[in-house]
Order: sequence, then structure tokens, then C-alpha cells
Amino acid sequence: MLTVTHDSAKRAITFQQGMVRFAQSNVRAETWGASQIASGLIKQTSFDRAMALAKQQNIPLHEALATARVMTPSSSGRR
Repeated sequence: MLTVTHDSAKRAITFQQGMVRFAQSNVRAETWGASQIASGLIKQTSFDRAMALAKQQNIPLHEALATARVMTPSSSGRR
């Protein structure tokens, strides 16, 4: 895991076999979910449910969004 902090901003990236497995930022403008919620593509409660699933099952967020039927793989930007 790579963690970068500056003032109150904190960013963390988890790698698995050299590829990004999970990325997190406490800067709201940098979060993928915030932009999807702001644009109305998904609801906050649906996003929160998918985030919990991703953490619980240790799977990428796009997989959790598809599993929870919040978004399809193509609508999440993953192919």
C-alpha cells in the first residue's frame, strides 16, 4: 500500500501483482463515487452499499457496483 498525505488530504493506493487494486482519497472532489452521485447516475445509499461490499469481499469497487446491481461494468467505465 502506498499512502500519501499532505495537510489534511490523504490518499492510499493498494496494489496487487503490480496493478492498482483499490484507491482511496479523502478529498471529495477526487473520489469517483462523488462524481457519480453528483451527476445523478447513482444514489448515495447504493454507493455506500457497494463500498461496504467491496471492502467486505476484498473486490474492486466496479465489481461490487455490478454485483450490487448499482451499475453495469460498461456504465462504470470498466470493460
